[in-house]
Amino acid sequence: MNFQKAARWYRKSAERGYDWGYCDWGSCFAWGLGESKNTQKALELYKKAYELHGEAEGVTANDIGHIYQGETGEKPDYKKAVSWFRKSAKAGYSWGLYNLASASETGLGTELDREKAFYLYQDVLNTYDDDAAAQAANRMGLLLRQKGDQNEDAYALFRRSAEMGSSWGMYNLGALLRDGIHGKPELKQDR
Repeated sequence: MNFQKAARWYRKSAERGYDWGYCDWGSCFAWGLGESKNTQKALELYKKAYELHGEAEGVTANDIGHIYQGETGEKPDYKKAVSWFRKSAKAGYSWGLYNLASASETGLGTELDREKAFYLYQDVLNTYDDDAAAQAANRMGLLLRQKGDQNEDAYALFRRSAEMGSSWGMYNLGALLRDGIHGKPELKQDR
């Protein structure tokens, strides 16, 4: 991989006003890949990409949320992170909605509300067919397990998560089976 050359081409793309150019060039600064790590420069570029309201809008808003969550080493500002995850979700990005659900589940940057988190995860699962949806199914299963007497529903969610390729879903399904908990034979491998 040649991150310096990639960063140069992302910059050229951004200079022509392309939202993905700004987004990916911002990622170079956020993570120090091909550019010196500079969180403020990353935020500046991400915000330019977001303000174009193009295809990169949701991804970019989610990336900004991750910076404010402290994932690049900066001091976290969870309220700002949630604000950007909300913008990402509004733009139709599955991981933005997932991260908004996660914030409700943990109470970081917003009110702790696991019921709301469950329904937001459900929105991810019902709207998208990607890794975020697979992880959402897994989180829903875990939330049901925390409630206690929801084993069949948790089993179905872990199974769905596993079928979508989630390692965590596979693990949690295995843990249920290890403990002798089985679900209704509704899914194709159960038939």
